[in-house]
Amino acid sequence: MSENDLLGLLIEADVALHRGAQYIALTAVAFIPHESDDSHTNIGWNAERKRLEGRWFQSIGNEYRLTLSPATYELIWEDRNRTAVERLQLSGSEETEVRDWWNSTAETIGGKSVAELEMNYELPQKEVYTSSTFPTPSSDMVNIWVRWRSFGQKAISVISALMETEIKPRIWPHHFDTGIFGKFNQVASLGCGVSPADGMVDEPYIYLYGWKDGTYMPAPATAIKHGRWIEQSKTGDWSGFILPYSEAKSLEMSDVKLALVQASQNIIEA
Repeated sequence: MSENDLLGLLIEADVALHRGAQYIALTAVAFIPHESDDSHTNIGWNAERKRLEGRWFQSIGNEYRLTLSPATYELIWEDRNRTAVERLQLSGSEETEVRDWWNSTAETIGGKSVAELEMNYELPQKEVYTSSTFPTPSSDMVNIWVRWRSFGQKAISVISALMETEIKPRIWPHHFDTGIFGKFNQVASLGCGVSPADGMVDEPYIYLYGWKDGTYMPAPATAIKHGRWIEQSKTGDWSGFILPYSEAKSLEMSDVKLALVQASQNIIEA
């Protein structure tokens, strides 16, 4: 399989899982106490279980959460024992069918009506997102996504360890990036994550940026071995370090971690 084929599969997998994960986020809107930064809606990636996992909530004498299995492309309600309570296959399903299933099972499990709930953002207005039918991910598509997102999540842990308080990576349902953000010192913070392809980079990538005085810190002009800097075109624009999938996939984990640490030092010292 060519490199372009692999990249195409990864991009398609991001879209498929991004769509399915919206129901995990919607479950948080329904049952989790709201946070001003919408962090109650973010999602965990369990690399050992290979499962996207929502947050636990108490109901009917047990705790429950909604999860998404990339391997089977199913939404799965589970209780605290991780026993499946309800499940739905997404491949080829109509969006209305999935929403009706979620409305019914969420109301039964959570004990309240959820039919009127919506997210406070919109997904990209592209046919792959707006289609009335869910896609049917192939095993190759899922496998490359699992490997890449697990690799990236492990790599960015090196930045979490540099922060004043170690931050666990979470997937943000709007953009579907795995991200961490926290204080590096008393004056500057760092953000780091794994992003799908977007308007800034046309393939999935690992990113790192500095944040100070309410804005992005300018990318330094320092020469780097791996990845590249993205400079601000105007004040307030995103600025930082990126390592595209096409480059990262040929590197060892130690190389990626070292590149992130060196980039963080360059940003802070600039």
